[in-house]
Amino acid sequence: MDEENGSGSFDSGEFAGLLEELAALGELEMVMDTEERAELFRSGQLPVIVGELSCLDDYLRIRNHFSGTGRITGFPNSSGELRYPAQLYDWLGINSASKYKEDAWNFVEFCLSYTSRSDNIMDRFAVVEDKFDKQTHYENEMMHSLYYRVKDYARTMVRWQDVPAMTEEETDFLRGIGEHLYLYENRSLLQVISEEADAFFAGDISAQETAERIQNRAGLVLGE
Repeated sequence: MDEENGSGSFDSGEFAGLLEELAALGELEMVMDTEERAELFRSGQLPVIVGELSCLDDYLRIRNHFSGTGRITGFPNSSGELRYPAQLYDWLGINSASKYKEDAWNFVEFCLSYTSRSDNIMDRFAVVEDKFDKQTHYENEMMHSLYYRVKDYARTMVRWQDVPAMTEEETDFLRGIGEHLYLYENRSLLQVISEEADAFFAGDISAQETAERIQNRAGLVLGE
């Protein structure tokens, strides 16, 4: 994808190969239980886990389950640089014709840095630097965090557990994720890919034909 010029190359052999690799995963069973996934990962039966990292509590749980056996990484872009897909929920903007831009910016900053966000590890990551530093640095060497095990889409309390303080390396890593987000999202394009890929996964057309169909339709969508 070339986001700036609104173009893509879906009809490449690389994309067709990706479709074929995804088709080979069709027989895999989804494992929802966090601890079960951790055991499969540690035993080598599960090579990778795709998950969400929306708050500090998510990171601490990942660290607890996978410390020493894996690492968090993003997805490489066309240049080989790691990017972390992100979905935006809150949109705040300032009218270019506003006579009170400074006041408006102060309000935006307030919305992004209210006190509870930096005091609660289960709230979303703070984006204002001093609030982020406060959120990732505990006042005590140890803190209590409530851990959950997700099973059948229901949260079940497992235990209270002492959690070691964050290191500077960990804080820098999490800050780096925020600086390398991938925010591109085109729902119309995703719909095109989904519709054409369904025909391939059903066995109706080949991977290369699917890629060519997506390329033809994507050109229209991206040109809008």
